[in-house]
Amino acid sequence: MSTATATPTATKAQGATMPAEGQPVLLQVKAANLDPNPDNPRKDLGDLTELSASIAAQGVQQPLVVTPADKQGRHTIIMGHRRYAAAVKAGLDTLPCIVRKAGQQEQAELMLVENTQRAGLTPIEEAKGYARLLELGESEDQMAKATGRSRTTVRRRLKAASLDPSILPDRQVSFDQLDRIAEFDGRPDLQKQLMKAAGTNNWAAQLAKCRKSVKDEQWLEKARATVESLGLDTIDDMDDIYDHPDGYHRVITIRAGVDIAHVLADMELAERQTLTTADIITDAAEWGRGLALLHRYTQAELDEQEHERERTGMQEALRQAQQEEAEQAEWERQAKLYAFVEMTEKLVLDHIEHITKRATPLKNSAAVLADALMHDRACKADLTRVKPGPAYEDVWGVGTDVLSPDDKHCQQTAIWLLLSAGQLAQKPSDWADPDHGLPLLRQYYGILAQTGYKPSDDEKAALGGAYLPKDEQEEPDQEQKQD
Repeated sequence: MSTATATPTATKAQGATMPAEGQPVLLQVKAANLDPNPDNPRKDLGDLTELSASIAAQGVQQPLVVTPADKQGRHTIIMGHRRYAAAVKAGLDTLPCIVRKAGQQEQAELMLVENTQRAGLTPIEEAKGYARLLELGESEDQMAKATGRSRTTVRRRLKAASLDPSILPDRQVSFDQLDRIAEFDGRPDLQKQLMKAAGTNNWAAQLAKCRKSVKDEQWLEKARATVESLGLDTIDDMDDIYDHPDGYHRVITIRAGVDIAHVLADMELAERQTLTTADIITDAAEWGRGLALLHRYTQAELDEQEHERERTGMQEALRQAQQEEAEQAEWERQAKLYAFVEMTEKLVLDHIEHITKRATPLKNSAAVLADALMHDRACKADLTRVKPGPAYEDVWGVGTDVLSPDDKHCQQTAIWLLLSAGQLAQKPSDWADPDHGLPLLRQYYGILAQTGYKPSDDEKAALGGAYLPKDEQEEPDQEQKQD
């Protein structure tokens, strides 16, 4: 590299040596004649205090890379935005700069590479840097070669950059979370829900809910085709799947995900022959989506019902209505509870698998083991129910499986066995049992907390008694009601 000494401001007007044939030149350039690059992917330069103090004491040790001066004598920074900002903060008038000819595409490459190598870029900023290269006509292969990333990584960054900017949060979001959100392309409603949960304890639960929502929608499409092939009329969202719409009798309820053919095969022939209509419930919470298979009353049946109401009187009709309302409320409570238990079981077992795959055992393994053993005895957990499947056959590497661990992983194996047995011993009804089940669940979650598990808001509410029968739930005292 050739060097040239120039006056404090290096411009053609002052006769400074300029690059020839693309050869870089080292110059001293006035800070006032330097402009930050608008395409710099790193928008937040971070805390400059230490860097500014170092530059004030020792000067700028590594030159900036800038473009040649324009007609007004101004240079655009390509590399060194933090050094420039820190030098200005330190009061320096001039900075050492390497003047380098580079087109927009090469500038964007250099800025992206510099920032990714030195860290500090947020995932969103890095993704936008790749998107800018795409705008400038660079292919995925070219980006991968220029930045040293794999094509898969580049593709993931571009996918993340395609997310609607209006849903991006201010807080830090990992690339893994951005990837998962990008999976729901075409579903901005679900993407917004995931962005709201990203970076919080609710992320895993919300991701599971969104994935289930997509699966439910696919199931509902197939269900519609199935019931239509059976000759049943279809209606959409007349009521929820646990109600009796006016003019109909609900024969059976089928939750989303259940095999319809098996349900119909298990029905009595006479009962199956009464079916006339399928109410397809799509606009509901995850626990309420599915089919309500109905019998549409004939005029004769409606007339008979009217005569029956006249015979029994209004009091009996009111009693029946209250009973049906209570039954419907209990159906809903049970449905919510089973959906909640299904999701929490997966979240907890995934967490247990994660902590037992760690190369370094938990520091508090002995305490966790002691508490888990006492809990399993209290809830009568059956250790034989814990069967090592494909995911557990070799969780730490070749020759070290959960059934024959080495000395280093014996405690982790025991933790996996005891915590998994404790989870599998739980029953949905435990969440509605204030005297025995719920205290044991609270004890179990206390043990999980020692391993780093962070419960979602739904789990916290359930541990607080959200699924207790209404007559068992604590009523706020008079002072709370007044507040």
